[in-house]
Amino acid sequence: MADAVDDLATEVLVPSTELASVFGSGGADTEGTVRRLNAMQHSLEDLAVSSRQIAAEIDAIAPSWFGPVADAHAELHSKASRAAEMLGNADIAARLVPDMVGISGGRSYFLAIQTPSEARATGGLLGAFAIVDARNGRVSTPTLGQNAELENPRVRQVNLGSEFNDLYTWTHAYTDNRNNNISPSFPDAARIWIANWKHQTGQLLDGAIAIDPIALSYVLDVTGPVTLPDGEKITADNVVPITLSTSYERFAGDNAERKAYLQTIAKATVEQISNTTASTGALLEALGHGVSDRRIMIYSTRPEEQELLESTDLGHQLPDSMASLADVTIGNVAGNKIDYYLKREISYAADACTGETRGSTVTVKLTNTLTDLSLPKYVIGSMGAPSADLPLGTNFANVQFTLTKGANVLDLTVNGGPEFYWEGSLQGHPVAVTQVRIPAGKSVEVKLRLNEPTSAHGDVQVPIQPLVDTPTVNVDVPTCGDEK
Repeated sequence: MADAVDDLATEVLVPSTELASVFGSGGADTEGTVRRLNAMQHSLEDLAVSSRQIAAEIDAIAPSWFGPVADAHAELHSKASRAAEMLGNADIAARLVPDMVGISGGRSYFLAIQTPSEARATGGLLGAFAIVDARNGRVSTPTLGQNAELENPRVRQVNLGSEFNDLYTWTHAYTDNRNNNISPSFPDAARIWIANWKHQTGQLLDGAIAIDPIALSYVLDVTGPVTLPDGEKITADNVVPITLSTSYERFAGDNAERKAYLQTIAKATVEQISNTTASTGALLEALGHGVSDRRIMIYSTRPEEQELLESTDLGHQLPDSMASLADVTIGNVAGNKIDYYLKREISYAADACTGETRGSTVTVKLTNTLTDLSLPKYVIGSMGAPSADLPLGTNFANVQFTLTKGANVLDLTVNGGPEFYWEGSLQGHPVAVTQVRIPAGKSVEVKLRLNEPTSAHGDVQVPIQPLVDTPTVNVDVPTCGDEK
């Protein structure tokens, strides 16, 4: 067994070394990196296949009772799994990135900078936007604007189907850019942004991208701080509190000035990323962190590219599968920025796989950690829901549960008592929605009971909405059904 481990260890190192040669270790050369990636497309595909085979061979080696050998096997298994994942991602990148950044012809994308201090299903309110042009591997942003510069069409410019329309008509999702991303499926938001931009300007875009300040902080940690025209430095440490919290206090009496300030930060940050000389590998690692946190999302209008994107964490779409699913998303109803202070705990538990159905429970505990009621009303008031007559500092949250295909909702309770909710469906998944008020310093527990089909197969899925907090997630769901 020791000989087998040694032989496979050598094989694991080879693909990693070849991959490193694609990116190099010096400063970033975006165009050069993309062209090398494009040239190595077939090689990377072969490396990804062989790496998966090596990982499978290591996994198949019988465990040893001898400690040093067992430890070596465990370490090699870990390295091989990481190498297989890395090479698999590189293979996908080689198939996607060159064309998407304009190696074979120019591309243009809608870039949404989301503001998770005002929650929406894909992360946060569309705060700022840019039109990103990609030519020959180089990226520029000829257009950068505030959400107020986006025109809301009088009638919808795209139709996402009866399920979407029935569920979200009340939000005016097609015609109010504050709610374009009300669905937890990013392609829904992307298609609305692309259609509305075409209506406003006549420009037909090639896709859409979304990112938030938390993902930007990962990148700034690599590229270094941004210096604004007045000399203020925006760093990896302060970009999140500035953009999502303190700027609202600083410009409490001048919303237009605040938006201009945030636009200045966005412009400087985009330019910093576009012109960075930081290590390509380090930059890719930072972007990977944002992707794994589901804070970076990409949609392509080209079906073959979109299919590939949906096989990765970049797609951020609802799963087209029968796997057990509990997707809990929060939407800010009050039109404030109070979700900066929101903490979530999510649990998903299910009974054993007996009979045709089983009982399941999805529970979300929402805590409003706000303590300072002297903050501006724009942050903790109810600007968007004046008729709700909310006490200052109350979080008014729309809570949507998107569930396993074929599931039936039994009941919904809030803090143990029955609560009004409504049902619908989205892309074949049953949906239940309620709205709750969370006073400052208090918690609210929403519990949904349902029956799920035991024919559900595949890994249990609990996607995490990218808000400011990192929620506690507990899953106790046995896998039922046959793998397909």
